[in-house]
Amino acid sequence: MSNKRGWITFCIPVLLFIAAMIVNGCAHGRARRGVSTKLVYASAKKIPVWITEIPEDKEYYYFVGSSGEASSLDEGKKQAVNDALKQVVETIGVKVTTESSQEEKYYAEEYQLNVSSKLLQKGEAKLQGAELKKAYYEKYERPDGSVFFRVWVLVKYSKQEIAREQKRLKTVLELRYGEVKRYEDEAAKFEKTHNYYRAIQFYVDAALSALKIEDGDLFFDRNLNRASILLSKISVKKYGEDQIGFVGKPLEKPLRLYVYTLDCKKEYPQKNVPVKFLYRIPRSKLTGYKYIIYNRKTDSNGYADLKIDKVYEVSDRNLVEARLDFSSEIRKLSSVPSKYRVKVSQFRTLANSMKRVFIFKSDTKARYVKTAIYIIQVDKDNTLFSKPVVAPEIYSVLYQKRFNVKLLDIPPSTIFGKNKDFIWGELVKASGKSVKRILFGYVKIISYEEISGFYVTQAIIDVNLYDKESSNIIFSWKFERSGTGSTREEAKVSVFTEIGRSLGEVVSRTMP
Repeated sequence: MSNKRGWITFCIPVLLFIAAMIVNGCAHGRARRGVSTKLVYASAKKIPVWITEIPEDKEYYYFVGSSGEASSLDEGKKQAVNDALKQVVETIGVKVTTESSQEEKYYAEEYQLNVSSKLLQKGEAKLQGAELKKAYYEKYERPDGSVFFRVWVLVKYSKQEIAREQKRLKTVLELRYGEVKRYEDEAAKFEKTHNYYRAIQFYVDAALSALKIEDGDLFFDRNLNRASILLSKISVKKYGEDQIGFVGKPLEKPLRLYVYTLDCKKEYPQKNVPVKFLYRIPRSKLTGYKYIIYNRKTDSNGYADLKIDKVYEVSDRNLVEARLDFSSEIRKLSSVPSKYRVKVSQFRTLANSMKRVFIFKSDTKARYVKTAIYIIQVDKDNTLFSKPVVAPEIYSVLYQKRFNVKLLDIPPSTIFGKNKDFIWGELVKASGKSVKRILFGYVKIISYEEISGFYVTQAIIDVNLYDKESSNIIFSWKFERSGTGSTREEAKVSVFTEIGRSLGEVVSRTMP
């Protein structure tokens, strides 16, 4: 009996270790006595009824903890208490497994710190409404002479205290992880309704909120992973490429991006998703291209439309890129500490892959409108260069591309330096009745440079396309080119030739 009384009132010096093992601990039932083992001692003549028939009480819960084959009685006691504590924690509302959330493990940790510290201080088996009521153990001997113990304990715990502990830990959890949890709950709500875009936003907010707490790493990783998983489930389709546009005119139909997610072969449109459209157009004063950016949002059916108001060039590859715009989320994540940058980079890469490129063909109706061409060529010192070079080059390019064009034969000296009205009158008179438009402008040499016996010449062209009837400007072009030659004269002709060909190509692609 002294053994029994001593066990009931024993102080467990390593209970911190026991409670820390709650996550990995497992309950042990009373094993069958093996044929090769021998029961050498039992702490009671009969196996206690409470081991198989757990008592019931209006005010208390009862828990039976058991050990495995322990190498010593103390070790068996630790295992049995560990098993009982595990059941208490689960009753409080925490089922700790390897898949447990951080919140669940936090409940267990709080219980561990609170209960075990008081046991150590008081050295008692009764505290906070918990009481170690009974214990039973058996000692076995194996054929090789070694022994092991099996231990069972009965713990009762106040129902009122458990309710109080549940409330306290919930409050602690709310104070510590409340903001993260609220964002997670919102995200889960949207995820359940297949509104993945909104869920992604809240998961990102939850990840960022986790960085405000000391041990938020797990929360950050978990929520950013959830955002990435949902992002990977979003799909996009494009519509509207099957049409031909005309320079200077709008596309007949809009370009359409459809954003959705697929679940069990059913499509769920994603509404209010920001979509950024980038329309590539030629530069008017320089070579190369630039982009016009349009921001749209998907409607309730998951569609984001872009109406192309103007086609800018003749091409078989007019490009419009449409990408889902997660720049707001990526901007928020850009300020995270360096140790999280890899995760953020992975999310950014995935977000940037959410795009489609529209390619449509275009032509120009301008090729069927008769157009007259006249260019005045001026040297650096403002003297005329009378031999026509630029205009014939423009004509040659446009004619080969099936444009209806005409060169005007006007002596440059008769109009150079005159006022605009006089010049316009001469152009109209020389063009004839069939001409509907006039391409007119100036080319001027802006520099000469001699390098190793060769001359490099720079020139600028400034040209307008006019409607003949109204004299209104329809379109304008302005850019620079260079040419080389062994003499200044050769360099001059070279740059005029190059600038004429370049303008011809540009006009053929962009004239409305």
